[in-house]
Amino acid sequence: PGGIGNEVYWYDAQTGGNLVAVGPTLETPVLTATTSYWAEEVYIEGEAPLSGQGKPAPTGTSSLGSTLNYGLQFDASQSFTLNSVDVYPTASGNLEISLFDSAGALVQSTSTSVTANSGPVTVQLNFLITPGTGYRLLQTSNPSLALIRDSSGNSFPYSLGTAGNLGTITNGTYGTSTLNSSSYYYFYNWTVGVGQVLCQSDRVEAVAEVNNTLPAPPAGDAAQQFCGNENTVADLDV
Repeated sequence: PGGIGNEVYWYDAQTGGNLVAVGPTLETPVLTATTSYWAEEVYIEGEAPLSGQGKPAPTGTSSLGSTLNYGLQFDASQSFTLNSVDVYPTASGNLEISLFDSAGALVQSTSTSVTANSGPVTVQLNFLITPGTGYRLLQTSNPSLALIRDSSGNSFPYSLGTAGNLGTITNGTYGTSTLNSSSYYYFYNWTVGVGQVLCQSDRVEAVAEVNNTLPAPPAGDAAQQFCGNENTVADLDV
């Protein structure tokens, strides 16, 4: 293995906290108040990312699916980064993809806008996966979007990494249900990478400023301005 190079990790706290994104830019969720994030530069050594993981693309047995909280279940035998997946949307809207652990706790989530029949669309995830079983990668868009699934012709498990050294995609799954599915839901052509953080910088604060304060209305009729011949509010016809 050789050095992959520098990367930026984004956190929601100055120390500790949650890793919310990886990459040179941070796309925040919808914010209603000014929010601080902290960026940390890290140097990673390891293998270059591998694409074509999981099922590379839908087959001739593909069909339409639009079920909320459906997706794929997988196990991780060592730490890796789930860089991206491909989806095939048949409707336009905001696609949300979320990662849950075996206990049903949300680990990470991201969303992106997609256009109908534009697949394959590569969705950048940059989810950090630690060793464990029963991870669930789900579509959590609300309302759910219509995506292509393979309802037959699948051969679970699908290996992740070189000869499955990172883990396996074990089955399709329904949200937090313990029932499994032989359908391959939504997420194709996984790109995964293996790396070890060798050194890291101090965190630097980045403030996402939200200004939702509206200016106060002018006081008194003399300060009001209207189009036409009206001079005061009382002169307006409703």
